[in-house]
Amino acid sequence: MTKSKKFKKLVLVVPMTVALVLSAGLLTACGDKEAKFTANKNLATATNAEVSAIADKAYNNSKLGNKTTYTLDQLNEALNSDVEGAQSLAYYVEVGTLKNFKDVKNIELGGQKFTKEQKVAVSIGNSNFISDNVYKVVDNKLYVAAPVVSFETTSTGFIKINDKKYDLALNPANSDLTLTLKSVTGGKNDVAPAIEGSDVAYTAKIADAREMILMDYEGAEATDLVLTRKVLNGTLNGYGLTNLDGNSIGFYATNYTDDLNKVNSKYQGATWDYSAYVIGEEGAKGIANVKFGVTYGTHHVTDRASFNDALYWEAEEGSYVVLENDIVLDENTPGGLYCQTKATLDLNGHSIIVKTTDGSSLAEKVQAAITLYEGADLTIVGNGTIDGSEADVFSFTLDGGKLTIKDGTYKGSTHTVYVIKGEATILDGNFSVVDNEWEGEKNGQFLLNLLDANGQNGTASIVVKGGSFENYDPSHSKSENPEANFVAEGFTVVANNNVYTVVPVTNAE
Repeated sequence: MTKSKKFKKLVLVVPMTVALVLSAGLLTACGDKEAKFTANKNLATATNAEVSAIADKAYNNSKLGNKTTYTLDQLNEALNSDVEGAQSLAYYVEVGTLKNFKDVKNIELGGQKFTKEQKVAVSIGNSNFISDNVYKVVDNKLYVAAPVVSFETTSTGFIKINDKKYDLALNPANSDLTLTLKSVTGGKNDVAPAIEGSDVAYTAKIADAREMILMDYEGAEATDLVLTRKVLNGTLNGYGLTNLDGNSIGFYATNYTDDLNKVNSKYQGATWDYSAYVIGEEGAKGIANVKFGVTYGTHHVTDRASFNDALYWEAEEGSYVVLENDIVLDENTPGGLYCQTKATLDLNGHSIIVKTTDGSSLAEKVQAAITLYEGADLTIVGNGTIDGSEADVFSFTLDGGKLTIKDGTYKGSTHTVYVIKGEATILDGNFSVVDNEWEGEKNGQFLLNLLDANGQNGTASIVVKGGSFENYDPSHSKSENPEANFVAEGFTVVANNNVYTVVPVTNAE
């Protein structure tokens, strides 16, 4: 969240305030007569105070800037460096006193197990985090980070120390809140992708990792404080403090980033288990959980401008680009389509067509419908059509990068795929050209073509592992001198009425 909103002082913010009843002041682990644990009777009050202090002093504090991870000491230095006599955040709360413990190798709260010196990240707004040890032992007293205590004692009222259970006798919070995924805002494309699913599990299709997923719950108030826990692909990702954006909780995979491509790749296809513990001014409102899968990098393109934005001008590595309608390039179009990033282009059954109203050539203006440059790694899917044959241009020109064609129909003038430099791989599809005649021989011999010098020095290549080619045999390509075999090892060509189809060797037997 990015709003610089201060929380009001909170009173009784943790359900532990409801009851803290110890049937015995001194509890002993089953089977261990020596190791003893005495629970802190003031744990609830201490946790309340410290969570409130963190929210009040650190959350969205402009002194902290953004994109910084602090230890507790570093955080207090940043908060108090210009304030004489300022009180530091304790961050930790005393859970209880230990007796005859040789060491605390691990603790467990709320089903989450933490080992000695394990750190956990707690988000404090503006992509800032506190990252310090979950627990520590000082003078035989066990201290645990307040946000962890607050969240992980909402559903269970005990702690395990070295795998042995000690009862804290705390009442769990109500769990009758329901989080409902609502919408997505803030993405680069200003698109609100679909939120699909039920109130149990959703699929969120998001343009990029900076978009915020909004979630609603009944009884939301602007003064509510929300503690969150995020589990990413089954592993604890961290905790956080947040307030409401209007009446909604906002979730980002990242708010600030210097490398969006890296972030998109990291969280692509991630499954998040997201829990929110809502605290109002009068006390705990309850805890709610929701699970959602995320697909980042979906761009919906409708014309030349949006296509080139997604794959060239504002390209983001790992994007999934969906063609929503046919795109026609003609004599009034200022240029072609370009790619210089790693992406998947889903033709979605649509066509990209280059043509003129009078049937004249556009070859001097546009060499190919799509041109790839260095940095491109474009995969074509979606059974669409790319046709430059009516305007004397190619389907693809590679001036660097990689092209993988998985399906579809491709028509060109003399070439469908022309590689100046780079790598083209054809896995399937239908390929044809209209200019079949070369030196009196009608065989479409330039349907696939390399720049001769680069083909010979290895900086340009074509590999064919599937597809059907009209009047052209890719295993005997006369576009090259000497004649080249573009068909990969383990594959062969089957000819039928001047259509040459590439299949695995086993299928041809």
